[in-house]
Amino acid sequence: MRRTLAVVALALAAWFAPGKASAAITCQIDNATDLSFGTLTLPVGAATSTLTVTASCRGTAQADVGATALVCAGTNNGGTPREMDRTATPVRTLAYDIYTDATYTQQANYTYNASTLITITSRNTWISRPITLYGRLANTQPDNPTPGNYTEAISAVWGYSTANNANCATNVSPGTPNYTFTSRATLQGSCLIAAQNMNFGTYTSLAAARDAQANLTVTCTNGTAYTVKLDGGKSGNVNDRRMFLNGSGPQFVSYNLYTTAARNTIWGTGGGSGSTVIGTGTGAGQGSPVTMTVYGRVPAAGTFTAGTYTDSITATVEY
Repeated sequence: MRRTLAVVALALAAWFAPGKASAAITCQIDNATDLSFGTLTLPVGAATSTLTVTASCRGTAQADVGATALVCAGTNNGGTPREMDRTATPVRTLAYDIYTDATYTQQANYTYNASTLITITSRNTWISRPITLYGRLANTQPDNPTPGNYTEAISAVWGYSTANNANCATNVSPGTPNYTFTSRATLQGSCLIAAQNMNFGTYTSLAAARDAQANLTVTCTNGTAYTVKLDGGKSGNVNDRRMFLNGSGPQFVSYNLYTTAARNTIWGTGGGSGSTVIGTGTGAGQGSPVTMTVYGRVPAAGTFTAGTYTDSITATVEY
């Protein structure tokens, strides 16, 4: 009995779907603004400012559309606290720090960075997002800052990652080159002035000159040059000051104010209207108080109407 072996040839077919292309996302830092604290008046206090870093990412494959990249911007290792140096001698420093957050709790450095998450929305298109870093001056300065311009040039680190759940502190690859910015502040000096009243006393006669004196106290920040001026009072004339009866007159008693105990130099506003007193602030912080004496004299005079005579002088410190 013959058996026939039937062989059936089966046609086999296979369809291979095209594989998913690998992601090709690149990121860069486009620019960074300076961290500028502007112009400040001493004593400084905890002044604040911000800088903005612009990060951009681009995907070149269609599969990149919808993917995200975490871009992180830090700083160099600038120490704690950081220091801006005065660009003049003697060298002074201004302590500050840079933070990743607006509450100033996490200092920015190599590891701890501010960040932004960028989503690729189309192929071959750069998508840009800002990253903000926060600066704050130390409330207490370890050095004695004086007026001038302070700067620190910073070469700062950054990086990015396209991994899921990327974290700036652990799995972000460093980007190159470093981005740069400058921290800067301009400090202006400041002065305060306080004055005592001057009382010539009570007299029944002005047959002889009557003298009195009072103190002015000027406090200026270290290195701040100042000029102290006294105006002409109610008469408006530094060279002919007058105290008026009951403050308004028309009766008056002449008097003047001087820079020396010899009472030979009228204290005024300068430029032909008396002399001024100049100095330079010293000491830490707000500065050390300087006490200066104003010498007054009522010259001998004839008869006058009894009563109380007064004048009001404005003392000004210019710096």
